[in-house]
Amino acid sequence: MACCPRGGDFNRVSAFHDGKAKLLPLIYIEHGFRELYRGLVPILWRNGPSNAMFFVMREEADRRLPKRATAVTQRTQEFFAGACIGAFISSVFYPINVLKVTMQSKLGGPNESMWVALQQVYNERDRKLRNVYKGVSMNCTRAFFSWGIMNSAYEQLKKVFY
Repeated sequence: MACCPRGGDFNRVSAFHDGKAKLLPLIYIEHGFRELYRGLVPILWRNGPSNAMFFVMREEADRRLPKRATAVTQRTQEFFAGACIGAFISSVFYPINVLKVTMQSKLGGPNESMWVALQQVYNERDRKLRNVYKGVSMNCTRAFFSWGIMNSAYEQLKKVFY
């Protein structure tokens, strides 16, 4: 995060700039250092507990699931365990991600609290909690594959280094 603050900004304005190397100084010059880390609090609230939950749940799954006889079935089990856990956790923390995106979608101006961003999202989405979860299915699909791949890679690297 220290190396790539405000990652969402790069997606929104990539058509107008040649990349992060040119965009970061522009944001810094026009809006100051604090602007580079807008939305940091929801990132910390999302990443800290979700990573802790992932490793606790992953270790529990590793302990409870049977060991497989072949390497292929073991890798498949590792992938699906990580994928299911990651998709679940990503869905649970999805509203915090929505708040982060809302906070980072503004360039300049006062930094809003998570509470203000939540009120804004809630009002923009017809004042229904269910609507705060709009887009969660796409996020869940993305998380399924990315967490499955990361868990499989983690298990392989763990065997190499430990």
